[in-house]
Amino acid sequence: FNQPIPGTIGVLENPSPSISVYPNPTLSFIEVEAQQGSSLVFYDVGGKVVYTAFMDEKKITCDLSALKAGSYTMRAQSAEGITNIKLVKIWDSYASFWFYL
Repeated sequence: FNQPIPGTIGVLENPSPSISVYPNPTLSFIEVEAQQGSSLVFYDVGGKVVYTAFMDEKKITCDLSALKAGSYTMRAQSAEGITNIKLVKIWDSYASFWFYL
């Protein structure tokens, strides 16, 4: 049961059985399985659009490596409706160690 509480800020998550996102949390890439023709929009915690994709196939890979570690919301819009999914991008300390050498 997702009911907004007046005076609060947040994202109502309404997962749909027709969409699958994995792995979550992720280091860089996620696989999204959804209805072909769906549009995907990724928002940071401030509500800024940070990534968009279009489901031209039933399964796509999204490269989130350019995003900073943190929490994001993916909004999938299809003919079935809108689904919001919370995602977590984690920091890969091993990869970052080699990057800064």
